[in-house]
Amino acid sequence: FTTLAQVRALLGRWRADYNEARPHSRLGWQTPVEFARTFPRRETALRNPTSSAPSPAAHPAPKDNPNRQSELRIG
Repeated sequence: FTTLAQVRALLGRWRADYNEARPHSRLGWQTPVEFARTFPRRETALRNPTSSAPSPAAHPAPKDNPNRQSELRIG
């Protein structure tokens, strides 16, 4: 290769052949593109667009009363 552009062009052709034209025995003689179509599409929208963290299992206790035992009244 004499230029980076030549490498990129060759790799682009190889990648297209490997994923779109060449069948693979481990994929039931399908191309990777055909095999990928057999799986259901995932939802692309974020479930919680403001955070990537999962929703909490429980909400934190209120900060104004850190000791729930003080709420108990005996008698």
